[in-house]
Amino acid sequence: MGEVNREIAALVMYSLTMSLGIAARTRRMSFGRWHHALYALTCVVTMWSVVGGPFPAHVPCVVILAILPATRPRISRRHDLLAIAGLVSFVTLVLTI
Repeated sequence: MGEVNREIAALVMYSLTMSLGIAARTRRMSFGRWHHALYALTCVVTMWSVVGGPFPAHVPCVVILAILPATRPRISRRHDLLAIAGLVSFVTLVLTI
């Protein structure tokens, strides 16, 4: 049961980070410092989840977290699409454990 708690924590952190990103995008504001801090914490919690019990469903979550910073969110919509794919990956992770 402990590993499921780690995965849920990772999903919650990802959801918070994504929510802040959506708020910034829709309100045309910058929450960069807070968004980046949440992103870093999301990465830490996700790695904690992986170390606690690696599962194949972790792979897309980790890959997407690694790629997201390179997608240039203000210039391209790739960041948004990848963020949605990340949310699907984290939900899938929780549901498959």
